[in-house]
Amino acid sequence: MLRAMFKALRGRLQRLGDLLGTKRPEDFADHRTHVVGHSLGGLIALRLRKAGLVRSVTALAPAGFWSEAERRYAFAVLNAVRRGTRILPDAVWDFSVTSTAEAAAGGRRAQALRSRYLSPELVADIRTMRDAVGFESVLQAGRLRGLFTGDIPDVLVTIAWGSRDGLLPQWQSNRVQALIPTARQVVLPSCGHVPFRQAPELVARVILDGSCPAASRSARATPGPLPRRA
Repeated sequence: MLRAMFKALRGRLQRLGDLLGTKRPEDFADHRTHVVGHSLGGLIALRLRKAGLVRSVTALAPAGFWSEAERRYAFAVLNAVRRGTRILPDAVWDFSVTSTAEAAAGGRRAQALRSRYLSPELVADIRTMRDAVGFESVLQAGRLRGLFTGDIPDVLVTIAWGSRDGLLPQWQSNRVQALIPTARQVVLPSCGHVPFRQAPELVARVILDGSCPAASRSARATPGPLPRRA
């Protein structure tokens, strides 16, 4: 499954390369292409860099660096969320979005409504997860061992992790560091598994810093201490 996914990505890069005037996917490495990925996308981004298809990578809480127990827990949570979204009818999600829009418009009930209903963006994400046709296939592929092996020497790699990530705990960054010792490790304080919702400006700075040459990287997003758990 993952091999087919990377093959498909390579094909997409080839088509994009045709539009940009490059001849091969490998040419992207010479065009200062920076890739950002989150969770499964973080793993894919690292694999793309290891294959030499991009110049630099920022991976937010990349998947695949778990122990077997951690993988089982993460998959159980994802399956539970997906089953829950399939039980509730669309009318529930539509009501939530409508009520959030009312809250955004202001008024006496606005504060209460903001705390009671989901944002339209989150509802859209929930529906995407509910309707994802490849959900089971991706989880099946995720059971494979060694989803990422080896090192990515002498390239720009940034690993950013929320300090309160409850799905893929931050201590998994230790395993990334063991495989990619030169990677820049950034801890996102008080962020969970989806940090770009909780701290979008911080995440944007981390991405911009990660795409710069090492000599010019700013210290605005200072890495925090890595947790001790292996």
